[in-house]
Amino acid sequence: CSKLTEIFLPYTLSSLGSYAFRNCTSLKSLQGGTGKLDGTNYYTLGALPPYIINIPEGTFYGCSAIDSLMIHRNATTIGNYAFYGCGNLKKICSYYNTGIASYAKYPDGYLPINMTTIGQYAFMNCYALSKLYLPEGLTAVAAHTFQNDTLLTTFGKFYLNTANNSYTYTNNVLPESLTSIDAYAFYNTRLSAIQMGDDVTTLGSSAFENCKELTYVRLSSALTTLTYSACYG
Repeated sequence: CSKLTEIFLPYTLSSLGSYAFRNCTSLKSLQGGTGKLDGTNYYTLGALPPYIINIPEGTFYGCSAIDSLMIHRNATTIGNYAFYGCGNLKKICSYYNTGIASYAKYPDGYLPINMTTIGQYAFMNCYALSKLYLPEGLTAVAAHTFQNDTLLTTFGKFYLNTANNSYTYTNNVLPESLTSIDAYAFYNTRLSAIQMGDDVTTLGSSAFENCKELTYVRLSSALTTLTYSACYG
């Protein structure tokens, strides 16, 4: 559906199929139901409905016109290739419902606090994405996840206290929950510094290759495997 420019996803939608919008290259207006009152959906530009907690493989593969996205904080999984080639995606954040037909959003770049899995190639070739914070609880940065995100300069981890919706963040530091950083994970990004938690045991091949702005790396004290070309170039 290369000419599709706008779609409305109802509040009650709870699942999406793999590659649901693959190569919808003109899709810019994604309207998601973030509330429902008296049978009426309340739609928000760029939002996925709150019951979608799994974004399957390739859901928005090649959707090069989408420039912003909000994901509910209860989402746990972003599948392989989910946003591959979303070259105009500038902003991504999470939100939560404050009432039947109202919501509040977290700052740009904050992925859902309950996110535990981000698949391979998930954000590869998202050339316009410049800011991301990973939640504590994420266990791995999969292969090629952020490869070629050439504007990605602001990066780190955050913790959210859901009791009062307060949050703290730390730049250039990866979540303590991570145990591996896989091959090509940050290849050709513009990160300037990175500090790993002390549970990371594996740094994959070419994980930070061609990161020409990178001036500081603190490796994990538990690291056992440092593979080919991890910091090459």
